[in-house]
Amino acid sequence: MSKDPIGLAGGLNAFQYAPNPVGWIDPLGLTGSNVPALPAPNQSDVSVPALSTTPVDPITKDPIGWVIVDGNGNAVIEPVGGSTVARSNGIDTHTLYANGSNCYRLNPKGHANNPCPHGHAHALGTGPNMKGQGASLDINGNVVPSNSAAAHIQLK
Repeated sequence: MSKDPIGLAGGLNAFQYAPNPVGWIDPLGLTGSNVPALPAPNQSDVSVPALSTTPVDPITKDPIGWVIVDGNGNAVIEPVGGSTVARSNGIDTHTLYANGSNCYRLNPKGHANNPCPHGHAHALGTGPNMKGQGASLDINGNVVPSNSAAAHIQLK
């Protein structure tokens, strides 16, 4: 039992609201001290890199419009302003730059000189079809010979 059940006797009440929660918040009597305010940062203190509004393809270094994924999980990039077309054989898929040159070629059944499933990446070319496609690129974006192993990107 308490001698003062409704708290009229006064004294230390550990549950009361502290007079200054920043300068004095210790109910055990350990007093705080006034802490000097930190100076406000100025613009020269803040270094935030600008954010790109459009992600960039790590291979072609062009802005990504869409990511096209086949049923096996193989992904190719359609650049901004480009398009995606199924080839006449009904199997291969090509993504094109805005000028119609090949960006990526997805060959899930391979082709005559390489029957393994693979894809190709290309730099921007001069125009449509294979005659207008740009140089072949490896997975790091380096120009490589079109018949090299590095120009054939393995698919799942």
